[in-house]
Amino acid sequence: MNCKGQFSMIAALLVAVVLISTVIITYSTIRNVRIKVQPQVLNAIDETNLALKQILGFTVGYYGSVLQVTGNVTYAKSAAIKYLESGFQHIKNIHPEWGTSINLNEIRLHAVWFTSSSYSLGSLTVSYNLTGLGFYNLNYNVSCGLNVEVERTVFLNQTYWAVLRVLKDGEEPVINLGTSNFKFYNYRYGNLTWEKISPNETSSIKVYSNGTYYINMSDPALSTLDPYFYIVEITDSRGIKVMATSTSHYTYTLEWNIPRGYRVQQGRTLITDTQQDIPISPVSNISRAFVMFNHYYSIGQLDQTPDNDGITYPNWGSVSAYLVNNTHIRVNRYSATSNIYIDWQVIECLDEEFKV
Repeated sequence: MNCKGQFSMIAALLVAVVLISTVIITYSTIRNVRIKVQPQVLNAIDETNLALKQILGFTVGYYGSVLQVTGNVTYAKSAAIKYLESGFQHIKNIHPEWGTSINLNEIRLHAVWFTSSSYSLGSLTVSYNLTGLGFYNLNYNVSCGLNVEVERTVFLNQTYWAVLRVLKDGEEPVINLGTSNFKFYNYRYGNLTWEKISPNETSSIKVYSNGTYYINMSDPALSTLDPYFYIVEITDSRGIKVMATSTSHYTYTLEWNIPRGYRVQQGRTLITDTQQDIPISPVSNISRAFVMFNHYYSIGQLDQTPDNDGITYPNWGSVSAYLVNNTHIRVNRYSATSNIYIDWQVIECLDEEFKV
């Protein structure tokens, strides 16, 4: 009985060892299969999606660069789409064995600049195939952008600091920007051009984990700028740029060589009809000009000089003259029995000295 009991125990142990070994081998086989097959596909999809997002980021940056140079939204978008499509081709060439093909379903590019809350944004919708891996009609939506909030200017320790917050792709703080990523616009009156200047000293920029930057406006390169009114261009590592200002609007009164005083035109014209227009040099505004005139039956004779019979006819001299438009005086007469001469003057004010 003892021998049989021992044999039974040994047999039970052997069965347990075999069962455990079988479970270990089975799970090991399953695990090895997943490593060899599934991660390859997942890695391919993840890598393709990551590449598409990177290409979109560069495309938004390219769009902003073209827009900044040309100011033409339509042209900038067309150029950016061509750039994006060249990026698709690059993705295909990285792993030709995957048989990647990409279809562009939608691309949106948008920029709002020169405000205290400025941004550049792009969104992409594509479908693609990985025929070498047996996957088709994979859809991917992604967006990339850069947001800049000009929050305020503070005066700390006898120094002015411009405070900005920089975020990317929604709400992700950007904390890796240096002096070269911030370019302030400075107008040079000597040659009437804009120049872009960055802080000289790295200590002039302080950054916090939430994407807030403090920029020392007393930096030697920025000291000529108004710390409360400025324009700054921010560019991230993807090349996406945003132009932001410390205020959302400016009000200017501009004057370039505004003429002042008066201009006088004058002449003498023979009037042969009851209504006749006299051409003049254009006046800028008929509400700032008027006509003065005198009329004669013949040169050297005043109005109402007796005719050959010694009789005066007042109706011949019933004359009015006014500016009908900015290039003509209109003369009206009650009667045209006898021709008359008009000596006329047009007095025009060049600014706002008077209003008719």
